Amino acid sequence: MLARLLAVHETAEEEVVHPRIRRISDAADALVRDRLDEESAAKNVLADLEGMDVRSSDFELAFLAFQRDVEFHAESEETEIFPLLAAAADAEERTRLGSMLIAAEVFAPTHAHRLAPDSAVGNMLVGPPIAVFDRVRDAIKAFRR
Repeated sequence: MLARLLAVHETAEEEVVHPRIRRISDAADALVRDRLDEESAAKNVLADLEGMDVRSSDFELAFLAFQRDVEFHAESEETEIFPLLAAAADAEERTRLGSMLIAAEVFAPTHAHRLAPDSAVGNMLVGPPIAVFDRVRDAIKAFRR
């Protein structure tokens, strides 16, 4: 469930929030690039975690490091990225962006993919077919249980 939540959220954020933030200033664009670097690293770790035995000590250590990194990433977004958006976008635009974010989550992949793009355009081109594959795989797994 955590892998799905993070994969869907980050993809939608890359498609909707990051492009808007990048238009604010060069400094804002640099902050987005930093967050994208963190997200790219997190995708790789999340893909590793999904393939590990959750009962192993290796999983526990990797998960604790992942948790620390995700918490740092979320705090960075909350203290650096979201205040920029709040200052640059009026309430109507923020509402529209929120609706777009929800729509993007519907079509986002449900698993981390190492080679998935980190750009809005890349996610919009590659994301939906990967999302269909992920959702079919999820349904098969659920049916087998």
